[in-house]
Amino acid sequence: MERQEKKAAMLIVDDQETDRSVLAQIFKDAFAIFEAVNGQAALCLLEKCGADVILLDTMMPVMDGFEFLGAIRRDERFADIPVVMITSREESGSEVRAIELGALDCLVRPLHPAVAVRRVQNVMARAENEWRKIEQAAQLRQIEEMRQKIERDPLTGLYGRESFCRRAAELIRQAGDIRYAVFCFDISFFKVLNDLFGMEMGDLVLRTVGAYLRHVASGLGLAGRFTADRFVLALPEAAVGIEIILQGLDDAVAALSIPHHIQFYAGVYQVADPTISVEQMCGYANMALASVKGSQQRQSAVYDEAMQEKIREEQMLRREMDYALESGQFSIFIQPVRSLTQGRDVAGEALVRWFHPVRQMIVPDRFLALFERSGFIRRLDRFACEEACKLLRRILDEFGRALPLSVNISRLDFYDEDLVGFFLGLMEKYCLTPDHLWLELTENTYAANPRQVVAVVRRLRDVGFRVFVDGFGSGQTSSLNLLRNMPVDGIKIAASFMEGEESDGRRQTILQNLLTMARDLHMIAAVKGVEREDEVARLRAAGGDLVQGYYFAPPLSEDDYVARSRGEASRP
Repeated sequence: MERQEKKAAMLIVDDQETDRSVLAQIFKDAFAIFEAVNGQAALCLLEKCGADVILLDTMMPVMDGFEFLGAIRRDERFADIPVVMITSREESGSEVRAIELGALDCLVRPLHPAVAVRRVQNVMARAENEWRKIEQAAQLRQIEEMRQKIERDPLTGLYGRESFCRRAAELIRQAGDIRYAVFCFDISFFKVLNDLFGMEMGDLVLRTVGAYLRHVASGLGLAGRFTADRFVLALPEAAVGIEIILQGLDDAVAALSIPHHIQFYAGVYQVADPTISVEQMCGYANMALASVKGSQQRQSAVYDEAMQEKIREEQMLRREMDYALESGQFSIFIQPVRSLTQGRDVAGEALVRWFHPVRQMIVPDRFLALFERSGFIRRLDRFACEEACKLLRRILDEFGRALPLSVNISRLDFYDEDLVGFFLGLMEKYCLTPDHLWLELTENTYAANPRQVVAVVRRLRDVGFRVFVDGFGSGQTSSLNLLRNMPVDGIKIAASFMEGEESDGRRQTILQNLLTMARDLHMIAAVKGVEREDEVARLRAAGGDLVQGYYFAPPLSEDDYVARSRGEASRP
């Protein structure tokens, strides 16, 4: 009713009907009036209708005004309703008690109507003003929380991109003679880590990295997080070396005992021109980072202008790799493995080539490291394995027999729980047996996660596949330790043992002992990279038999390899 006129609702609580009528007459023009005869009745009315202000008598039966005032102040639904107590001059101490219990004002009978209305309105204005202050404070808190969310990365607590760039620009401009450097960090295979172990594990790694970098920057500079696995630092150049920071990151994450090798890479831009934007500085540091990411030899690099062309090429390769695979730009070439004693081919190795419609053939050295960093290598490996099986089936159908083909397995493939099932599925699909397909891994694959790799190799061999170590002697791990721990069928000795001129006989002695060791361990041993007649002679002298290299055959297209197989099949 009156509420439709947008009047504030007043609850008058008084046990005397005459007093209630007088009060209602005084306040009827300014308020919509509700009445209650005591505190208990007033509580019931509040439950149903609520009120914007309460006029409250002190002395009443059932529940007096003080009891009622205490009750509503304890009830969060009604605690903020302004209350004005009505007392008489004879009630000594009532005003003080009322104020102590939470009344905002007291009116003393007899009332002056105009004064009473004004004082009640003032009480409501004060209450509204307090509410506005509370709302403003809440709004300010929300704004500050929003600013913090924008300013800080919620997962790691580090500065976000915009706030880092703004603050770093101020820091560098005010540095005076202190020369700064901008560092960009990247976690290798982070997407693979999330895929294999879930987002919670990935978040744990990110929080650990954030905590460590915040510690490094404390009191010296700034730390930030730009994207999922990309972190930045701005520090005085002389404050701490990049090698120390990287070692600290390795140690911090190693303490998490994650069953996956995590490698950090960093790029550094030494600030020569403090007037350029921090975004551009980070871009230069990212170029340096991209030049080493995935490298087995280096974890960091300092920016120089020569890096730009290499970065542009990698960006092109990354942009086009998915389409290239879908549109048939990749194919396999086969390089024969030949026996010196038999004078014939005994196997072949499938090697991937990328034939770009504009750039022609792109050699693996230009894309394999990039594909491994991005995780795309897993798709490419499966493509190469299937193509090798198609070729084996083609040769078997034409000649009735086929020499084994070996395919390469990257370190990421060993985290695929269905790897053995994938190969067995290929055998069934193309009606092959495991002895047709040899599997090759590198020493660095073993070094990344020895326990996991050994377990998978055992399962592969249990179902009949032969497993070889490719490039034996060229990795970062101990080759002999690998042979001691991992059950493999053979090794392909790195081409570096055949490169250059033999001068002091040391290389020949090592090669001879490697071949002897392989025979004693009942392993197949092949030597890669044989390109000249004198190298063939050295290999024969060392007791070698199997050889792979340009001296006998380069990698051949599938059709050329089939033609070569036809010739081999026609020999007696």
